[in-house]
Amino acid sequence: MRLMLPREHGVYGQLLLPLATILLVGRPTVPAFALVATGVFAFLAHEPLLVVFRRRGLRASREQSCHAWRLLIRRVVLSLVAATIAIARMPSEWRLTLFAPVVFAGGVGVMIALKCERTIGGEMLTASTFSSLAFPTALAAGSTLDAAITCTAAFAASFAAATASVRTIITSTRQPPATRARVIAGTSVLLSLALLVVLAQVGLMRVVGVWAVLPSCGAALAFVMWPPRAIHLRTVGWTLVIGSSSTAVVLVSGLR
Repeated sequence: MRLMLPREHGVYGQLLLPLATILLVGRPTVPAFALVATGVFAFLAHEPLLVVFRRRGLRASREQSCHAWRLLIRRVVLSLVAATIAIARMPSEWRLTLFAPVVFAGGVGVMIALKCERTIGGEMLTASTFSSLAFPTALAAGSTLDAAITCTAAFAASFAAATASVRTIITSTRQPPATRARVIAGTSVLLSLALLVVLAQVGLMRVVGVWAVLPSCGAALAFVMWPPRAIHLRTVGWTLVIGSSSTAVVLVSGLR
């Protein structure tokens, strides 16, 4: 039987990089690992959910529907069990922070139901969902509030920039020169950087968060300004992965 793992390889990094960074910055605790498990099982439920919603084609839905339902129920139950453990073991003052990833995940579910998950808005929301899970996980791992905000905001900005640049490259290939899309994407990257600077200036996050996103946002901005052809998307993807990985390295070095 098929495992039904998500096909979009880029989202694996968007899920695992922030969580790995959080565990390295903080300390391994039961609630932190439980939140990681919650996110992983919820993530693994995505592919069977698409099969159930007939988003992988009528044939896949017809032939694999029962298997997809079993996997979906199993992974959702495991995610809920892990979330229950996390809630029970987290300090009570941090439990409300769990609403952030729950709200974002609900938004992703709505996007899937509306068949909008592959739009730029849907992809941005998915990336934000992964980043938002880092916030309660960081607090559960014993990180300070400003460190948790730093990691969450840095990865949110990095992933948003990467998503905007990839969508711009695709648009530029299909409808050159895609000036409007490039202006919007470039503006969004610069605004993300500006927001991080403001958060650092008012003391809500640490300055290391700004430095951490410069490689990924710089690469994304370069791709927006001088978009390569879509046939080079694999190279673009690996470049953005390296940029996001450097974000993780800088955050771990600066926050530990």
